Parts: sequence; structure tokens; C-alpha cells
Amino acid sequence: MEEASKTTYRIGPHEILTDSSISAFSRWEDICENDPSALPIASEVFDSPNERPITELAVLGQAWSQMEDWATSCGLQYHAVAEMVEDETREAGGVQFCCYGMICQTEVKLVGNMLALMNEIDNGQETQSFNVTQHEAYFMLMFPRSNLLFAQINQALSPALTSLKDLGSVEVKAFANTRHIRSVSSKANTLGQAKLRVDVNIYGSVADAKAVGARLSASKMFLQDPEYGMDNIEYMNPQLIHFPGFEEPTVVDKPRMDFDTQKNKDLRRVRDQRELFDQRLSQIYSDLQRYRKLKRIEGAKNYKLLTNLYPHQEEALNFMEQREFGPMPDEFSLWTPETSSYTKTPFYRHKLTGVEHHGEKPSECGGGILADETGMGKSLSILALITSTLQQAAQWSKDEAGASRTSRSKATLIMVPSTLIMNSWFNEIEKHLDKSLRITRYYGKERNVDPQIYLDSDLVFTTYHTVAASHKETDSSALFHIEWFRIVLDEAHLIKRQETTLFRAASQILANFRWCLTATPIQNRLEELGSLIAFLRIDQLENKNIFRNKIVAPFLSDTDMEVAPRQFTLLLDAICLRRPKHMLNLPQIKELPRYIELSEEERHRYDKTLEDMTHWIKEKASRHADRQDHFGIFQAQLQLRLVCNHGTFQKAFRRYGRRDRRLEREEFLYALGRSANVDCSSCGITMPAFDALEPEIRRFDHDCGHVICQDCFQFQNASHDSTSATSCSFCYRAANRRVVSAAQECQNTSREDEPDAYFHRVGFSSKMDALMKDLEGSPAGTKSIVFSCWTRTLDLVSQHLKHKNIPHQRIDGRQTLTERQRNMDQFISDGGIPVLLMSTGVGAFGLNLTAANHVYILEPQWNPSVESQAVGRVARLGQKKDVLVTRYLVRGTVEIQMHAQQLHKTKLAEIGWDARQVDDDMGTGA
Repeated sequence: MEEASKTTYRIGPHEILTDSSISAFSRWEDICENDPSALPIASEVFDSPNERPITELAVLGQAWSQMEDWATSCGLQYHAVAEMVEDETREAGGVQFCCYGMICQTEVKLVGNMLALMNEIDNGQETQSFNVTQHEAYFMLMFPRSNLLFAQINQALSPALTSLKDLGSVEVKAFANTRHIRSVSSKANTLGQAKLRVDVNIYGSVADAKAVGARLSASKMFLQDPEYGMDNIEYMNPQLIHFPGFEEPTVVDKPRMDFDTQKNKDLRRVRDQRELFDQRLSQIYSDLQRYRKLKRIEGAKNYKLLTNLYPHQEEALNFMEQREFGPMPDEFSLWTPETSSYTKTPFYRHKLTGVEHHGEKPSECGGGILADETGMGKSLSILALITSTLQQAAQWSKDEAGASRTSRSKATLIMVPSTLIMNSWFNEIEKHLDKSLRITRYYGKERNVDPQIYLDSDLVFTTYHTVAASHKETDSSALFHIEWFRIVLDEAHLIKRQETTLFRAASQILANFRWCLTATPIQNRLEELGSLIAFLRIDQLENKNIFRNKIVAPFLSDTDMEVAPRQFTLLLDAICLRRPKHMLNLPQIKELPRYIELSEEERHRYDKTLEDMTHWIKEKASRHADRQDHFGIFQAQLQLRLVCNHGTFQKAFRRYGRRDRRLEREEFLYALGRSANVDCSSCGITMPAFDALEPEIRRFDHDCGHVICQDCFQFQNASHDSTSATSCSFCYRAANRRVVSAAQECQNTSREDEPDAYFHRVGFSSKMDALMKDLEGSPAGTKSIVFSCWTRTLDLVSQHLKHKNIPHQRIDGRQTLTERQRNMDQFISDGGIPVLLMSTGVGAFGLNLTAANHVYILEPQWNPSVESQAVGRVARLGQKKDVLVTRYLVRGTVEIQMHAQQLHKTKLAEIGWDARQVDDDMGTGA
């Protein structure tokens, strides 16, 4: 008897959130089809033109690839047992030889005689195939006809291939595009420079499939769907989990859902380019040398600083003083001395642009980028710099002003994203600095006071919004009529786009020294670093076109894979200080997976949900045979994950009823991760996409579709009655509904949004039960944070905590900044409140949560960077205890393979740093 074949489904770019978003995604698809590597800015991804646009479509493409990876590897479910794929061939005469999958974009280096190699290329074939064999200590690509060695495989893949050697059935082949080979070889001066990327297919017997999958997983190598070499060969990826109930041929040369479409190939190319970009960038970070050559400056000798600095902060002080006052070490200078071969006169040449300068060596002082990872105390390092240079600031302010119509201030102007983060700075100042410093704010009503106060201050705080708003009032704003001793941008990546009002406003502020604080100077594009360099006014590179031509283009080129990274490393070493957190020897982060078994009733509910969603997808497919329904796959996975959290409290999915758009928005935004942003149409400030869920933004809906941030919203409506009609402050078109308060909106919310209406009144959740037992079993005095990406889940947790009489506070995207600050302060200060509930995205942005030392993550995320950022807010400088992170995973469900997919994504981010080497170089760092 033959066993039905099984297949997986992948998510594609259709209907991710709502039916009315199809057209927006179709536009995005068209862009991808034409040139996915040049995705433009701005597209709408919500369910009406009034919703917030995601500013970076490249981020959207990355999120799609992550969803696509997960959907491919998980199918719709993983609910029977937590095992890898068994032998699923037909019992009667099934094919015994198969392709396990492809390891994509593996770097190889050409070897031998270039002319001989090129003569072996078959120009009549679009793709060249190579055998892979072990030659001495290396794995080599070899022409199949002549056995001539073609290239050497890099060391990253070699251990994985070595682990398969004893499996006699395994064969390995590599494939590369012919034109790409010709292009690389023609541009390389030597064989050592001729490097290209190939796709590696692994074949073998069905019987060895499970062993191959396990060994590759152990080597952190993950197989993808193959693109070549599959004529009449069965495809059986041992790392995939399949979805039963759909019959489909498994021979790859037959049509398969969404696999061979050009658009999906383009999407995968975007993903591959992104992974390659991440790997190159991580390697560059690991090659940085500046931090190894710094000396410790005794910050404790500064009488205004009451706290002893950590060694790495004293070294940061050395770096910042070099960047402000010099001298610049020669090896990290961007100018090198040369002598003219004709006139024999000395001059200086710029190492990156080649520009010649005759005369004195150009100054490189003026500031830079402090880019240590989150939690390393960048703010205290800056405060130490400020207090150690108070005399220089005072003397500088007495000198003649450098520009007409300006006055010099000895103050350092610090720009922050929000009042919440401003309060965090004030907390740091309260703990670490002498009370005699004069500190003021340029914010709200306070910005209308006499400008003289800013001339006499030591520190002045303002927000990005205030700066952008004041930019419209340059004739009257004190910000632009004062030349500041120093300006510091906190979360400086918010000015990553030079086209925004925010960038232009910040750049026009006059200052003697300019600093950027950010843990992510580059998130998605190298041009983001170019914006920081333009703000810093780095000589020769502040011009956007020069930066693109001299830095970006070579870095992204496949033909300049050695020189360009060295150049980029030189640039970062010159202007930027970046170090990994593990050099600090912080208290340990202990990861504890908590595997949950569903009860019999929950398992029945899970299986019933799976069955219902399967029928729903089939039904929709039959009604719309001309359209592939990827939203159905997305919704099915969402519903299964909700059952994992909510158990039998979860009401059944209604096929024809109103969908829970809040959950859909949250799910999509968390898939985008911390790199997803929206821009305020009025002031241009870039906000995390999570903030699109906030009431201040969501309740101001315009026919024009413009986004208004909370500060602009409050500023514009300060003179309006809260119930009166108002207009968009950007284009002055009328709002399509009244402005209401958060309290009013809560009262007006449909009963369907209330927890009692959403959940069954009686039910059981194994995950909630396990969480309650863990919280009740915590040692006395333990502060715990419970993270979930869904506010619905937090609602259910809150109900359970109330039932158990466990006091708790909560922070999520539905609260105002004031409410968040109040709740967080109460959690930190009140020893009788042991638990804080927090939505993951909010916890990943701008908060210090070191009061807690136990973190509970209720479900795996699409994007592991979201939860790693949230955990980073707890495990940071100032944490005195070991941090325990408990991750809840339900056995036999989609969560298990989703977690495995996370590990693959996390692996990419870890490439480059050698922890042991850093620790040896830096000492204890504490």
C-alpha cells in the first residue's frame, strides 16, 4: 500500500495582513520582479491608505524571506511528534536516491591556471555543474568531464562535508551561473582575487536522509530548496517538517506550489543578498582593531563624576578624547603622507578616496560614533566625556563665535527619541554626576524661555521631534542660533535617511564636536552609515555620492571581496568604536527551554484547528483557483500558535467573521523586527513600527494617509478641543473622524476586543499553567518580566495572575509614554510587585530593565532579533545577578521547528566575533 506523499507550503508576497492590502503587495512584487536589489522607500502594508507606511521595503523583503523560510521548513504544522522527517517514499518500488537540498551561496576561490579553467567552461550552458571532492585537506570543485580542479570551498562548509564522509551514498555537486563565472574571472588580477558564490546540492540514499539532516544541523548548516540538478530526482529535505493532508508530486521538475515562479526566486535572491550582507558586515566588525589600541583614562579623577568607570568605559573616554582633541594614531588616520615622484614635495593622500592634500595634514578631530552593543553604558561614557571637558567647554564658549548671528554655549546638547528615554538619562545623571551641573531641557513650553539659560548650561536635553519642529522656525528657534560645544544624538540611527526633515534639522545645528550613539550604525543599508558620516561632517566622505561610489559600491561588489572590506574596516576604525557585550563579563545569561505537553483536550483543539484551517484553505483555493492564497497559510500558522498559548481558552477561528486585525498587525510587525520603521509625515522622525499600534497614532486617521507622531499630534492639538474636528498638520486636509482621548477610545472599543469577549470564560492552557507554577516558585525578591508579542496573550496572563493574587504591572503598545513610565517606575521601586508584563517590541526599544533578573518568553518570534533586544534590556551594564531566560515551547507543534529556524537566523548574527580572542585582548572588562 502506498503512503500519501506530503508537501510543504511557503508564504509569498500576497495578502499578508488584509484583503485590501493585496494591491500594495502587488506593487511591491512588481518592484521585486524588476530589481529586488534596489527596493525603494515606502509602501503601505496595512489594510487602508490611512495606515502607516513601512519606510524600508528592503526590511519588508527580509521579513518575507524569514516567513518564507519558516513556512517552508514547518509547512502548516508540526503537531504529531517532535521528530524530523522519516522515510516518506512509497513503499512499493519507491525511488531510493534523492536530493536532500541545497546549501546556497557558498563562497569558493578559483585555483590553477585561469586560461585552462575558462577553456573548460561550457558557454552553451547557462549554469555550470561541478563535482565536489576532497583533495588533501580541502574540499574542491572539479569539472566532471576532465577532473580538472576548479575552486576551493571555504572553511565554513568543510566541517559539515567532513561529517558526511562515512555515509557511502552521499554525493555533492555545485552549481554556478556561467556569466557570473566569466565576470569574476575577467575582473580578477590574480587567482587569489577570483572568488564567487555557488549553490551546493547534497544527494544520497533515502535511508541516509535522517543522518544527513542531523549532521548538517549539528554543523549549523541548513538546506534550502534546490534550483538546479534535479531532473527526475526526488527531493527529500531531512530538515523539513511536512504538512499532511495535501497530495502533491515530489519530483522537482514537476510544477510545485510557488516554487519555480520568478517572483519567489527574486525574493530568495533578496534573502540571499541580505544574508551575505550580514555575514560581510559581521566579519568587518570582528576585524576592527581600534579598541585594542586604547588606554584607560582614569575617569574617577574627575570630581564631577561620582562613579568609577568600567575599564572599557575609560578606554572609550580615550577614544573620544582622541576624536575631539587628537592626536590621531597614524594607523587609524584616513590620511597618509606621500612624496610626489615629480616635484619631490610631500603631500597627504586620503586612504579611501585618493584625494591629494598639499600643506599641513588635514584635521580629523570633530567627533565620531560610539557604537558599542546595547547595555554597555554608552550614556555614562558620554557623561564622563562631558564632565572631563567642562573647562575646555567654558574656555571655548568665551572665544569669538564661529558664525554670524550665533552665540557660543559651553553646553552639550543631547537629542533623544522620547521623553521616556530623556528620563532614563536623568536617572543616570542622578546616580553618577555631581549635583552642581546645570542641566536644562529644550522641550515643550520650556523651549520658549530666554535663550541665555542655554548659554550658561552644562547639559541641554531635547527630543528629535522638538528639533524637527523647531527647524520650521529657524528664525526664532534658539537651537539654530547657538553654536554648541558638543551635540550628541542618542539612538542616532533615527537619522539614517538624508532625505528626511529630521536629518536636515539635526545636521544644521551648529556644534564644535558631533557624536552619534547607536548600537546599530548599520541596520539594512550601508547608506545609513553615510547619513551618520554626513551629520558628523567627516572630511571627503560627507558627500552622499562620494560615499556611495567609494564605500558602498565596492563593498557590495562581488569582484572586490578583499580590498573593499579592508577599506570599510579602516573607515570604521577611524571614526567608530564598537565592541561586543561579552567582553564585559556581565552576569551570565542562562537559557532554559521549557517544553510543554498539551493536555488531551488542548491537543484535540489544536488538531481541530489544523483541520478547520486546512478545509478553509482548500475552500478558498477552490473559489479562487487563479490566485494562490498565501494569507491562508499565514492565518493558519497564526491560529495554531495562538492555541499553543491560549489552549482551550482560545475561541475557534471564524471563517467568515471579522478577523482580529490587532493580532495580524502585531504578528506582521514582529516579523519585521527592530529594523522596521515608520516616519512621521510632519517632523520626519523615524519611529519603530511597533509604535504604529499605539493609540496616539492609531486614533488620528486621515484621508490623506499621513502619519502623525505622538509629539506632533499633541503639539498641533494643544489649542483644539479634544472633541472638535481637526486637520492633518502636514497637508491640512480634514481628519475623517474626531480626535478622541485614549480613555474614550478604550470605551468605544468593540466588545469583541475585550478579553472576556475574545476568550472562553472557562478553559485551560498548559502554557499558562506552567508559567504560573514557575512564577509562584520563584525565590523571594525575584523580579520577573513576561514577554509576549501578542497583547491578547498578555490579557490572558494578567487574568491568571489576578486569579493567583500575584501583583503585577504591564507595559504594552496601547499605553501612552507617560503610562509606560509610571508603570515601569512602580515595578522597579515597589518590592511588592514581582512581575511585569511587556509586549516584546516595546521592551526592545529604549528601556533599562536591570531591576529584573528572570525573563519569560512565551512564544518564539518570527524575528529572533526582537526578543534578543528585549533580553538585552535586562542583561546589560548594571545587572548584578545572573539572568535566567525561560523560553516556552509546546512539543509537537509549529513552535518547535520555528525555534529551530530561529537558531539559523541567530547563527548569522554571531559570525565574526571570537569571544575568547576578545576576552584575551580586553581582560575582564569589569
